[in-house]
Amino acid sequence: MEDLIIEFNALGVYTKIAPTNDNLLFVPRDELLGKSLHEIFSKDVADFFMRAIIECLKTKKTVSCDYRMKIKDVNRWFHARLSYINDNAVIFVAHDDTERRKNEEALVNSEKKLKQLNATKDKLFSVIAHDLRSPFHPILSYSEILDKELDSLNRDGRKTKFS
Repeated sequence: MEDLIIEFNALGVYTKIAPTNDNLLFVPRDELLGKSLHEIFSKDVADFFMRAIIECLKTKKTVSCDYRMKIKDVNRWFHARLSYINDNAVIFVAHDDTERRKNEEALVNSEKKLKQLNATKDKLFSVIAHDLRSPFHPILSYSEILDKELDSLNRDGRKTKFS
């Protein structure tokens, strides 16, 4: 199994860690068990996880959260779900979401580039259309005269009028 599975008590203490994917743990397993989130993480990070634990215990419903964390010098994205066990415990299941996040980011960047290229193409066509309008104007004028007056002029008149 690729996911992290951890049991926390109501105080945010690591009580159990399933032997699933130790590569995704912030620090080794033996340094986590029996310690609180505030002993392991910065205040902001620990408070983030504690809010999710408290919400899960209070509502007795599954709570989802997304977070980013540096594990072994690699920035990773996780999607976690906390599930109620009893009034003093929750199960925390976190899935490494890094690849999906990278793919989404690449897609967003690709979309931005495509929009820029489209805008550049539209501007280019606008400039070309404007530049072509001037040389075609005399041709259009002659065509209009030909259309209106060609039948009324004889052969010699046509040569004189359009020379």
